Amino acid sequence: MNRHDVRLSAVMALAAMDAREQADAVASLLKDAGPVLSGQAELRAAAVETLGRLRAVQHAPAVAVFLRPDEWTGVRLSAVIALGKMGARDQAVAIAPLLKDGEPWIRA
Repeated sequence: MNRHDVRLSAVMALAAMDAREQADAVASLLKDAGPVLSGQAELRAAAVETLGRLRAVQHAPAVAVFLRPDEWTGVRLSAVIALGKMGARDQAVAIAPLLKDGEPWIRA
């Protein structure tokens, strides 16, 4: 098992355990913004999803960064869902433009 797989498994385990006290550790993975092909996009998507499940609204601004159009669609979709689960109303301005997004997965 490589480092990426270990980190991905750890994030998924923290989500399953509802380990809210570990939200800061999960959010720190969002700073690992490597290229999509490196597998980092999968890790970012899992970290974003986990922050949503943990309702870590304090990290909503960091999650909203991944709504940008140049981000992988899977990460963008995870970010929208996570912000909704967090109840991050202050991010509505960042989410609203996605209603006209070219990706049907994002608009849905």
